[in-house]
Amino acid sequence: MFEIPKNIDFVLISFNTAELTYNCIKSIYDTTKVVAFNIILVDNNSNDNTIELIEKSFPLVTIIQNNDNFGYAKAVNIGAKDCKSDFFVISNTDVIFLENTIEILLKHLDKKTGVVSPQQIFPDGKWQRSHGNYPGILFGLKDLFFITTLNRIIKPYLYKIGLTKNKIKQVPYCDGAVLLVNKTAFDEENGFDEDYFFFTEEIDFCYKLKKNKWKIQLNTYSEVIHYRGFSRKQSVNLESIKLLYTTKILFANKHLSNIETYFYVIFELGYFYNLKIIFSFLDFIKKNQSSKLAEINQIIDVWKKKLKG
Repeated sequence: MFEIPKNIDFVLISFNTAELTYNCIKSIYDTTKVVAFNIILVDNNSNDNTIELIEKSFPLVTIIQNNDNFGYAKAVNIGAKDCKSDFFVISNTDVIFLENTIEILLKHLDKKTGVVSPQQIFPDGKWQRSHGNYPGILFGLKDLFFITTLNRIIKPYLYKIGLTKNKIKQVPYCDGAVLLVNKTAFDEENGFDEDYFFFTEEIDFCYKLKKNKWKIQLNTYSEVIHYRGFSRKQSVNLESIKLLYTTKILFANKHLSNIETYFYVIFELGYFYNLKIIFSFLDFIKKNQSSKLAEINQIIDVWKKKLKG
C-alpha cells in the first residue's frame, strides 16, 4: 500500500520578484500544516532585494544564489539536488498556496504518480489554464479550427458553475507554475531538459514521464492562486512571446517526426494568419489593435523560419 509522504521539499525559482517571493513563501508557512517541509529558493541572480528580504523574513529557507540567470529548467535542477524527500514541489514565486493545497495533492497520490498539480485560479477566483496537450498535429488542428480558443471561453464558465471542480483527471501535461513531482521519476529523466531556458520545459518533462508509464494528474480539489506572468517581470514582451513559440518548435524537433513537425507548423501558421486577418479588420474598425498585430507578426516569423528550415 502506498504511504502518503510525511515530509516534502519546495523548490521555488525567483528572479527579481522580491515581494512575490515573500508572499509565496508566507503562504506555504500559513497553509501547509499536516506535513513537515523544507523550502529551497533558487535565485537566478536577482538584482533587487529578494535575497535580503527572504534571509531576514524566513531564516529557515535554504537559499541558492546563482551567479547568472540560468533560466527556469536549470534552476529547478539545481534546487532538486538539495531535495531529500520522495516528493517535492516545483513552483514559480508568483503563486499563493491556499488552505490544504498540498495536503489535498498528497492525499491522492499513488506509487505511479509522476506529477500532480492543483487547479490554478486568478486572484479574482476565475479559472486559469492548468494543463494542456503536447505540441503536434492535434494541437495545431485545435488551434487552426479555434477549438482551443473556444475552450478558453467555455472552461471559465464551467469552472464557475462547478462542473470542473473536485475532479482528478489524467492529462498530457500540467502547467509548470506548480508541480508536485515524484523524486524517483524526476531522477529517472535526469530532471528538466536544460535546452529549454524558459517555457515548455514542463511539457517536455511530462511527455517523457508519460512514455515511461508515469501518471500525470490534475487535481481540481486543490487550488492555488497564480499571478500568471508576474514572474516574468510583470510584462509579456515580444521577446518572451517569440521564446514561447520557439520552445514549441524545440519540443517538436526533439519528439516529433519530420512529417508531424511539418504539418504542426503549417497548421499553426494557418491559425496565426487567420488571427492576423481578424485583428487587421478590428484595427481598421477600432484603430487600437496595433500591439496585438505586432505580436502576431512576431509569432508568424517564428513559424515561417522553421518552415524554411
